[in-house]
Amino acid sequence: FAFSIIISLLWLLQIVLYMLISPPVSRFLNKYLMFFDTFFPLVGTISIAAFALYLLFCVIKGNFKLGVRFFLGVHPMEMHA
Repeated sequence: FAFSIIISLLWLLQIVLYMLISPPVSRFLNKYLMFFDTFFPLVGTISIAAFALYLLFCVIKGNFKLGVRFFLGVHPMEMHA
């Protein structure tokens, strides 16, 4: 649970500091990922994978919460029905 909160806050900080404000205030996650990619490439790769997978899982969960409930009528699986 704490991992999710930390990753979400880091993503939000990156969006605000680098993408929404013009010119960018800070290259927050960019610096972090580039540092670890030059320091020890495996850590940089694992960090990028963790951020990307977390974002992917959040999108999938959101699609199921909104899309399946409101736009698609998927019938739940029931045992012995």
